[in-house]
Amino acid sequence: MIKPISLIQTRFDQWRRFDASLIDWHELSSWPSELRLAALTVFFMIILSLSGFFLLGGKMGTLNIEKNKEQILKNDYQVKYTEAANLTVLKQQVRQMKIIFEALISQLPSETEVPALLEDVTHAGVNSGLLFKKIELNDEIKKNFYVELPITVEVSGSYHDLAAFVSGVSSLSRIVTLHDFDIWSEKNSFNRLSMTISAKTYRYKSFEKSSLSAAN
Repeated sequence: MIKPISLIQTRFDQWRRFDASLIDWHELSSWPSELRLAALTVFFMIILSLSGFFLLGGKMGTLNIEKNKEQILKNDYQVKYTEAANLTVLKQQVRQMKIIFEALISQLPSETEVPALLEDVTHAGVNSGLLFKKIELNDEIKKNFYVELPITVEVSGSYHDLAAFVSGVSSLSRIVTLHDFDIWSEKNSFNRLSMTISAKTYRYKSFEKSSLSAAN
């Protein structure tokens, strides 16, 4: 029986005496068995490595794509979850805004209510002790969703009468804003003042459309 050490020594001596120039590298059958075994081993290792590279490379690309899709779905879910959580609050806010908007619209005069509004402004001045020199409705100014109705007012009275008039106009049931006032002392009068002021009220355009439809 050949001892393992002797076998290894024999193989080592054979490799030392190996002359590569005597081998026909183009003819595999002429190679020593050990060399053929080593070459086949290296060849199969290369094949396995390349196969693993191409197979795993494709799988890794697919895995990265799926991970990106997963992250997109998570982000989309988070956005929708937040929207759903706030939906009740948003609906409540919309209802409140609608109530406020309708309340403001109800304070705007319709076209048929403008003469009555002029009378209310006049009464506010008379009740404050003022003398009206002029109250005149000017041309309408159309805006995006409403119509502006400017009114020129000229009155005379004491300082306290003027202040009471301004307060009375601001408390009217319809929205009236005051702009561009000018006050001066009247001649030959110690405590009497004159004032010109621009009052503006507004009409929502839907009222205008409703009036036209009713007329037709």
